[in-house]
Amino acid sequence: MRLTNEEFIRLLETAGGDAFLDYPGIEKGQIRALDTLAAFYVQEGHRERANKERRKECFQKATLLYTTADKIQMYDQDH
Repeated sequence: MRLTNEEFIRLLETAGGDAFLDYPGIEKGQIRALDTLAAFYVQEGHRERANKERRKECFQKATLLYTTADKIQMYDQDH
């Protein structure tokens, strides 16, 4: 089964904030979800050529997600 873009976004947004939060390695899991969603928005922004406003919106979302992930664990060398 392949997820639609909307399902993919909803899944990663949930994993980044509203998911079960009491397990070992939660920070790495949240960072991975946020980074994956940010990378998705970067790709969408690169694909969007006609609608400049949509392109800008995608890059703004990606920036916010990357910044949020950085704040979770600032000194992680893998991030």
